[in-house]
This record gives sequence, structure tokens and C-alpha cells, in this order.
Amino acid sequence: MKNLITTVACLIILLVIMLQFSVNQATNAHLTAADKAVAGFNQEIRIEGGISEEKQSALQEKMAKILGCKAEEVKLTGKGEGGVVPGPGEVPRGEFIYYTLSIPLKDVIAAAEFWNLADTEKDQRKTYKEACASEYIDHTQQW
Repeated sequence: MKNLITTVACLIILLVIMLQFSVNQATNAHLTAADKAVAGFNQEIRIEGGISEEKQSALQEKMAKILGCKAEEVKLTGKGEGGVVPGPGEVPRGEFIYYTLSIPLKDVIAAAEFWNLADTEKDQRKTYKEACASEYIDHTQQW
């Protein structure tokens, strides 16, 4: 009988660990998609020489769709005072556009209740600190 009890306890723990492998794969897929979205965003803003409101909201919506969260949970801040992001055409060619993107990762730990973890411990945030060189050319200036 004691062998049965210990076997059942071990099986339960093994099943929870196996569940964690699935959660890790899903989290990795979400992060890969997020990395690709950030790389595409960098290519778009370097041409404009800054970050427009439309591009910012499009990135937030895209991240929300990828991660299954609300767009308001995706935070985009600039390097300047107050975290203001540079607008289109504000960063001349050759200078860098700096911004920080923070995204939520929900349910990173499978069966958190089994391990007696609080809801705040199973959720994490990933932060991208990005810098990309501006390729913006102001066509209004005369040579």
C-alpha cells in the first residue's frame, strides 16, 4: 500500500512537470513572434526617423494579439525626459532612435496553485531596450 501511495504522489509531480514543458514551448513561441514584431517595428521606424502614434498603437495591438493580453499592458517609452518617444522626422539620419518596450508574459509557470505560488509570481514581464539608426532624410531641406 505504501508503494501505491508514493507512486501516485510521484506521478502527480511528474505530470505537473510535463505540463511545464508545454507551457515553456508556448511561451517560447510567443517570444519568437514578439522578437519578429520588434525587428519589423525597428525597420519601419528607422525609415520614418521616429515613432508615430499610428506605429506605436499598431505595435501595441500586434503584441496584444500575439501575447493574448490588452494593448494597454504593452508599454512603449522613449529615452528622453518623461519617457517621450521621438516623433517622425525628429531623429536625423545617422543618429539613434532609443526606446524601451515592456510586454507581459502571463502564466509562465504551469499549475502555480499546485506549487503554492501567488498570481503575481506566475506572471512576468520582458523588456526590450532597443536602439536603431535613423535613415530619415528630410527632403524639405535644400542642398
